[in-house]
Amino acid sequence: MPIENYQLTKHNIDHFLDAIDSELEKEPILMVTVKKAGTGKWTLARLWRAWMATTTEWFNEQGFQVVLKGPSGKLGEPLAVNAEDIHELFTKKWLSTDKDGVRLSWAKKPHGGMTPADEGQRLHALRCHEEWCLGKGIDISNPRDSDYRKLQDEERK
Repeated sequence: MPIENYQLTKHNIDHFLDAIDSELEKEPILMVTVKKAGTGKWTLARLWRAWMATTTEWFNEQGFQVVLKGPSGKLGEPLAVNAEDIHELFTKKWLSTDKDGVRLSWAKKPHGGMTPADEGQRLHALRCHEEWCLGKGIDISNPRDSDYRKLQDEERK
């Protein structure tokens, strides 16, 4: 497990300390910097929603459908997927979950039992989805003035 840019919580501190101990076996002195994990710039969330809309269009063009069970347990009619279905699917896939298995949130504040993801987690989710889309030939937008593009440019420097 790489410890550079590690997101430390009370729930994973033991793993982090093991990783530090392992690194200290290789290098006798390490430099450690600590900073609070912010929730990031909200244009990342808006870009995510735009990508979910584009991804939804792709799923529907491919003929994907969802079939829901009714209260009686019978399957309903097949339905086209919608942007909220796709948002839920890929948020859980790329953004991940908290220690209790509840998916992290793109929202600014905790709600519905979900914890907000920080900027690093959001950036990771965007990267994963961008790579997935490229692999499928899905043309998603990446505006020059987006916070995602700015963060990519900063990393290249």
